[in-house]
Amino acid sequence: MPKFKVCKIHEIEEGKVISKLTPYGPVGLTKLDNKILAFQDECTHDGAPFDNAKIDLSTKEIICPRHGAKFHLLTGKVTKPPATEDIEIYEVEIQNDDVYVNID
Repeated sequence: MPKFKVCKIHEIEEGKVISKLTPYGPVGLTKLDNKILAFQDECTHDGAPFDNAKIDLSTKEIICPRHGAKFHLLTGKVTKPPATEDIEIYEVEIQNDDVYVNID
């Protein structure tokens, strides 16, 4: 499974989304409950990036800014249409201050 250094840990803020480019495409990152999460940075409904997405901290869902589809950030499961396909969730490793994402 390819592992890529995507950023420094201080670049990721609680409840905010950032996007980083890898050889396999963009990866979205956020911090929830002080844990770094990585996910497919593309809504499965229409391919929109999540860079301006809001996160519902109480439900741990990311909300697509284009049409309002929702995805659970721990599982990738669609929780609200119009999307019908889940997003990919990636394993995160922290080494020193560096954030690595495993993309399979």
